[in-house]
Amino acid sequence: MKLKLYKCPFCGGELTDSKSIEHIIPESLGNTTLILDKGIICDKCNNYFARKIENDFLNLEVIKAIRSNSFIPNKNNNIPPMTVFVNGSKAKFEYNAKKDVFLLGCEPEAAYNIFKGNTDKMMFVVPSIEELKNNYIVSRFLMKVFTEYLLLLHLEYETSINENEREFNIIKEKEIEELFHYVRYGKQGKVYNYSAELMKKIVPFNVDKEYIQLEYLFDEEKGIYGMKMKLLYILFVLYIN
Repeated sequence: MKLKLYKCPFCGGELTDSKSIEHIIPESLGNTTLILDKGIICDKCNNYFARKIENDFLNLEVIKAIRSNSFIPNKNNNIPPMTVFVNGSKAKFEYNAKKDVFLLGCEPEAAYNIFKGNTDKMMFVVPSIEELKNNYIVSRFLMKVFTEYLLLLHLEYETSINENEREFNIIKEKEIEELFHYVRYGKQGKVYNYSAELMKKIVPFNVDKEYIQLEYLFDEEKGIYGMKMKLLYILFVLYIN
């Protein structure tokens, strides 16, 4: 049994022709289970989130590096190349999933030295996670995950207590409504309180497939006041007030 919404909870638009499922965390970060079914978020918002929120987050240097090292492909089965140094020259080390081979793109001199056997160890470049801190892009991405996960749990709860399929409209408190508005329309310069911490050293060729863990921060007096998200190597903690 699936519950249906009257209107999109982010923009208020009609959902009659909604054809898109919504990944709470992008597939390009390894998420295949945290998904909102069709008819929950409108196609327009779904497309907007992909282009304006998720894409910006995925293109942060440290996030690209983590995806590369963990071999997480996007929808087109492409994995971002790793930045490496070969004989002091900067190069791209890229995995081709279709051919199951690695390709090294480097300067001619470096390629010649490799051919001659005159090469040092390949050095991998790991960006600092400092770019993830106090960042509008990260704040908005975390809030997108927070609101959609809240929506998922709400739908699961409503489903568990109702026997018959029905349509309903989500009524949100003013504070929560502001969070949904922030995700959909943004507020340039507004960065919610959050932290980003490296849980373990970023290493090449990571085969750990436990990509994602989500949980809400809950207090009996305050209710839900934040979210903890383990994403690959990084622990994010978001506070909503």
